[in-house]
Amino acid sequence: PKSDDKASLSSMNAKAMHTKQSKKPELMELTINQVGELDMRYPVGCSVWFQFDKTNNSNGGDNPGQSFHTGVITTVFIDLSSRDIIYKVKLIGQDGKQSEMIPEHELYYAPRCPVNISPSSPDKLETKGEILMCQSISHQQINTRTVLQLKVSLLKEQARLSNNPNDCEKLLDILHQLANIHMSLPILAESLIGKSIVTLKSHGNNLVAQQARELVKKWKGVANVEKDQ
Repeated sequence: PKSDDKASLSSMNAKAMHTKQSKKPELMELTINQVGELDMRYPVGCSVWFQFDKTNNSNGGDNPGQSFHTGVITTVFIDLSSRDIIYKVKLIGQDGKQSEMIPEHELYYAPRCPVNISPSSPDKLETKGEILMCQSISHQQINTRTVLQLKVSLLKEQARLSNNPNDCEKLLDILHQLANIHMSLPILAESLIGKSIVTLKSHGNNLVAQQARELVKKWKGVANVEKDQ
């Protein structure tokens, strides 16, 4: 009987694990207006590269990572369970499969993609430009730079709010941008962004405090998982 109980328990655990692993994301499609309001990194119509193969060099040359797919963003979704941004990408030059669902952190801007360039100082206007080359840089490096820039913006906004504590729209926007970044333990360690967010858990604005608590919880989970690997 004991061995049967163990077998039954193992079977139940296996089923539970399979259910957890096979759980489909709860995707909600965003409208064009929502995509614009949320200032998505890759808007609809944006040309992208994705699925770089660092072991396959089918395009020739001496450098790895030259095998990749090209596509155009057609639809933007948000995964309600993880809050990750997922893009539906129409494939270009591919036979058979028409489109794929790609997470934001796996996409790169394609050459000739139109972009808006943020000004280096607040007194200058945003300008329009075009991608000339897709630089060989990891998403972790990109995300680390982005987090460090958002950290500076966060600290400036906190200083500004000391005189006007009720105007939290910009602060909430920064927290939203941080929530959309594919975080990792090295990024958390280098940027120390967690320390800045922890101070917001007791913020007077309920929405700010709630988002800060959710970010801290999410990043602790990321850190624990990567430490165990």
